[in-house]
Amino acid sequence: MLPSVDMKKANNSIQAHNELQKAFSLGLIDSRREVPTGIVKSRGIISKKRFDVYRNNVMASLIEALAANYPAVQKLVGDDYFKALASIYIYSQPPSQPVLYEYGESFAQFLASFPGLVDFPYLESVAKLEWSWLSSFHSADDRSFDFSNEENRLGKPIGDCQFRPTKSVRLICCDYDVTGAYIRNTSANINCEIMRLYSSKKDEHYQDLAVGPAYYLFVRPDLSPELYCLDMAGFELFNELVRGKSLNEALVKAASKSTPNGELDAQEFLEKLFSSNTLVLSG
Repeated sequence: MLPSVDMKKANNSIQAHNELQKAFSLGLIDSRREVPTGIVKSRGIISKKRFDVYRNNVMASLIEALAANYPAVQKLVGDDYFKALASIYIYSQPPSQPVLYEYGESFAQFLASFPGLVDFPYLESVAKLEWSWLSSFHSADDRSFDFSNEENRLGKPIGDCQFRPTKSVRLICCDYDVTGAYIRNTSANINCEIMRLYSSKKDEHYQDLAVGPAYYLFVRPDLSPELYCLDMAGFELFNELVRGKSLNEALVKAASKSTPNGELDAQEFLEKLFSSNTLVLSG
């Protein structure tokens, strides 16, 4: 026969343990907090110096994680300023899970609202690109539509088919065109191409830093994500495909929702889509 259990005592013990864990976690990232009750050395003496060792290690690790996830932002603002920014961000938004490469998703919004960066609004756009690259890099593999091998097996015109973006696709709309600033300062080896549904001579080269809006697409055709600079029509085309429109319907909707800038070049645009691991047949 199993021994009886005092459930009230057990529940109190569990609650006390949970409260200690919470206080310990919060204390690690906020040096203003007292050492949690119960964290003592020999003879029951509280040692702030020993606890500070853990604080310093945790804070340093989280700052390094943010720097690894946002190398271009770090380079643009400088190491010292980035450490200060990261510390404030960590205090306000500590990690909610243990995977460090997934930490910092809201960093772009934090930069946009930080008073000290009011004169550098483009940093939000740089951070958006950095997070999108990281997210695309770690996304699950997905089998894209192979136009050359599968076109004849569709059973209907390709324009009547429905496609969805592969799992590595990330669509981004930014307030600033920061293509050059991002590529020049990131630690990743970025291959960047212009991909416009409406082409014009002035679109042959990407911008370094300019007021937007700017439209981007990341996709991982192989081991590393590649960056495409879209026009508004191309961006809307992807949005319509996500909404379940056929390829032809998406092209018509995209054209109607955007202001054409140049000549319609759907063939080249679609050729790039189908050769870059971007679309999966969905219907």
